[in-house]
Amino acid sequence: MNLKIIKKHNKRFLITGGNGQIGRGLGKLLSQRYGLSNIILTDNREIEEKWQGNFEFLDVTDKEKFKKIVTENKINNIIHLASMLSATSEKNLELAKLINIQGVHNSLDIAKDTNSL
Repeated sequence: MNLKIIKKHNKRFLITGGNGQIGRGLGKLLSQRYGLSNIILTDNREIEEKWQGNFEFLDVTDKEKFKKIVTENKINNIIHLASMLSATSEKNLELAKLINIQGVHNSLDIAKDTNSL
């Protein structure tokens, strides 16, 4: 039996910022390689494009919910793309700091706590 195939199916991905251009594209690419059921897109707003896979509403500053989604779905790969872009950030600097800095800290802490990459 091919070990690459076995290993491939053990990968489960959570993509924060999954409603963004990069998140949607990466979700599609990874689903082709690892299967749609192994990909979970998350975002803090309704997904704009047709997505047949798993989707969870997630505010990356909500560490408890973030960790619960990772744990319950046996995620072993977190791809953190959620952020506020510069134009929006300039209008609300405090919120931008919270999302862009605390969101990164949360994703790193959760990856460490759950042995995810």
